[in-house]
Amino acid sequence: MVDLPMTASHTALSQSLQTALSMAQSGRLGEAEAILSRLLEQWPDQPMLCN
Repeated sequence: MVDLPMTASHTALSQSLQTALSMAQSGRLGEAEAILSRLLEQWPDQPMLCN
């Protein structure tokens, strides 16, 4: 399997998901939900977010 280079948007997406996960794990669900909602608005065509 070939590793594709990460694009800037993939890196930002990954960082945002990590932040949302950390907030959710520490009980800050409202903030985590806000981050995820923003991500869905920014990348509506990303199939991995729709699975």
